[in-house]
Amino acid sequence: MLLQIKFFLILPSVWCRLQLLKLGKRLLGPTLFHAFMKQTFYGHFVAGQDEKEILPVIRHMHSFGVKSILDYSAEEDLSEQQALEAEMR
Repeated sequence: MLLQIKFFLILPSVWCRLQLLKLGKRLLGPTLFHAFMKQTFYGHFVAGQDEKEILPVIRHMHSFGVKSILDYSAEEDLSEQQALEAEMR
């Protein structure tokens, strides 16, 4: 995991992160890519994708006195033009 974190801290990888993510999905396929991402910083901050995945994590953290903040995130792939139009609204 430390190697993965160091990789994402390299400045050029930050500039082209979207291209790297797309390439990773294409090379690894969705299942392996998801497993890889869960082992990086993503897995550190994201408890799960649904209630079934989230509840055990919340309970485990609560056993150590750590409270949780739940946030819903949704993403949509937009073209560059669509993103610019959305920003201008």
